[in-house]
Amino acid sequence: MARRFGADAACMSSAHEMDLGAALGLRTGAVSCITNMGTGLSPHPLTHHEVEQVAGEAAGRLEALLAGAIARL
Repeated sequence: MARRFGADAACMSSAHEMDLGAALGLRTGAVSCITNMGTGLSPHPLTHHEVEQVAGEAAGRLEALLAGAIARL
């Protein structure tokens, strides 16, 4: 369904927080690290090791992104 609406990814881990923030009138934003294709989309079984590996590889870039954003506030 998300693909039909033009999405490249679907992230459920921050959806509830974003909805609540918007309902409270807050300006919100989210940063996600996509660690795998998801059940049924990947050609191989999903593993927790894969998630840890990809997240570890992205950690430095995320740290730099957040540091830059906070410095601009």
